[in-house]
Amino acid sequence: MKITVKRSPLLDTRKVLSGILLAFLLTIIFLLLFSVIIYFSSIAEEFISKLAVIVMALSIAVSSFITSRGIESKGWLNGGLIGLLYTAAIIIIKILFYKEDITASSLFDVLFGFLIGAISGAIGVNI
Repeated sequence: MKITVKRSPLLDTRKVLSGILLAFLLTIIFLLLFSVIIYFSSIAEEFISKLAVIVMALSIAVSSFITSRGIESKGWLNGGLIGLLYTAAIIIIKILFYKEDITASSLFDVLFGFLIGAISGAIGVNI
């Protein structure tokens, strides 16, 4: 009697790339939605920077969760990479177009993105 063990790949590159694209699409949708809310309400300007963090976290969480639902294991890794690469891309965009520097806050954003993605990916693969 021979027992075979089906090994799932450690990383699903297609899922990670589609998750990053989904995160950017969700970012656009959330920003448009929040723009309408801000336009019709009296939200203070200092809240807008916090709103950007909320949009980033929601985009990473939702895309990592959805993307990880289609894999068998390692949802934390796939989700974490989605968050890491998404935030790294955002930082690169800020550097190229807004001439911002890499700061400790930028590195915190990458870590935050990885953690949000890893947690959401682990939840997604187990549901």
